[in-house]
Amino acid sequence: MSSMLKSMTGFAKAQKTTTFGLLTCELHSVNRKSLEIKTYLPKALLFLDAEIKKWIQMSISRGSIYCHIHLQLEKEHIHVHLNDIALEKLHTSLKKSFAKLKLDLDATAFATLFNKEDLFTIETKINKPDLLKKELKGVLGKALKELCQIKQDEGKNLQKDIEKQFVSIHSFLKQIEKQAKSIFQATKKKFLDRLKEWSKTKEDQERLFKEAALLCERADITEEIVRLHSHLKEVTKLIKSKESLGKTIEFFIQEMNRETNTISQKSNSVNIAQKTILIKSHLEKIREQIQNVE
Repeated sequence: MSSMLKSMTGFAKAQKTTTFGLLTCELHSVNRKSLEIKTYLPKALLFLDAEIKKWIQMSISRGSIYCHIHLQLEKEHIHVHLNDIALEKLHTSLKKSFAKLKLDLDATAFATLFNKEDLFTIETKINKPDLLKKELKGVLGKALKELCQIKQDEGKNLQKDIEKQFVSIHSFLKQIEKQAKSIFQATKKKFLDRLKEWSKTKEDQERLFKEAALLCERADITEEIVRLHSHLKEVTKLIKSKESLGKTIEFFIQEMNRETNTISQKSNSVNIAQKTILIKSHLEKIREQIQNVE
């Protein structure tokens, strides 16, 4: 059966040469309990920041998403404005300084000292913002599609491994069920042996019934086994669901751990305790894998 799980980790890149220039989108996704989107945009695309986050939210529900967008603008969209007054003052001042030091101020030397932001400004001008938005949505959509496919492919591997863990847990649980029946019979025999030792007075009979009830309660792990089977069945359904249920699965893993601990404590059996340790080991592996599930 095809996997419905999606990993939270992945990387995708898409680019397109547009009328504005080369547009590149890179998406990097890592583990996180909730959804967090961080965008890194050039000035020309800052007005689309909210839209970009909204588009990403439509495809991804969990994890940290780092979205880097680059736009290598064509020259007609770039305008450089020189501060002529400041430039003239700088040139005059440099000429005096160089003359005093008996140095030549040639064009190369002046250009080297020209890298000051107050001498010029670079302006990007987008005449058709709606068209740019459309182009960006297309490139981002392509990157998102690739990222989701990568996350789904990784999800298939996660599901296969989780299902293997489930097979082992089912096997150990079946062994516990068989051993639990024999333990109950042993407890019953212990009770009958004590019955023969005690007198048949009313006081002793009341004491006997109280101890019998306590022993039976301690030895009976039927409910815990039934609940553990039920949780396993539910999680098996969840990992095949189309919804993003990583948090829900984590909750069930916690509950399964709790039931396993109770079985170990109530059984008073070394063999069952060993089996519960193995079950908990597999549950821990599943918990680690689920933390990477969207």
